[in-house]
Amino acid sequence: MESFYSLPTLKSDDDVLRFFKTAIEYRNSHKSEYGKIARFVFDSTHRLAVGIELNIDLERIRAEFIALEAPGMPLDDNLSPEVYDDQLWKRLESMVDAAIEKRTV
Repeated sequence: MESFYSLPTLKSDDDVLRFFKTAIEYRNSHKSEYGKIARFVFDSTHRLAVGIELNIDLERIRAEFIALEAPGMPLDDNLSPEVYDDQLWKRLESMVDAAIEKRTV
């Protein structure tokens, strides 16, 4: 099986969205690697690495990945850092799903 950390071939916005979705799914089963996954996605989707200009929606999602490299602590004392991290990744997944839906309508 090919490693998640192999540089992806991304030739279109659809490829980038699929990569984002794959990264989120990978993180869901490798939660301890959240920072490494976030950084890898951010670096792998830079316009110089990809060779294409990402649209503004994809750039916003890309920026969310780097924010998740070091998400900080929750403001709510009742939330554990793990639950907070899960909530942030779920929010990111919702953004990716919305972008995918927008492209298929």
